Amino acid sequence: MRPGDSFDLALESRPGAGYRWAYASDRPDVVAVEAVLATAPDPERRERFRLVARAPGTASVAFELRRPFDAARPALATRTLRIVVR
Repeated sequence: MRPGDSFDLALESRPGAGYRWAYASDRPDVVAVEAVLATAPDPERRERFRLVARAPGTASVAFELRRPFDAARPALATRTLRIVVR
């Protein structure tokens, strides 16, 4: 990726059971994460995110599928991306 580039990511979710993807970038100055709000119900039950390259460097972006009200329990699923911005 280069600064200004972006790509969209779709992760399978379980919204009916109260699960949502939480995310964090260890270098938000290099890669920002934005939730993409659905304009219509998604029959595939996916949450969508846009990752935006801000500056050269390497960042890890971690996603955890969890219930916001049940933070003490382990995440149902995790995904981690390593992104290089040149």
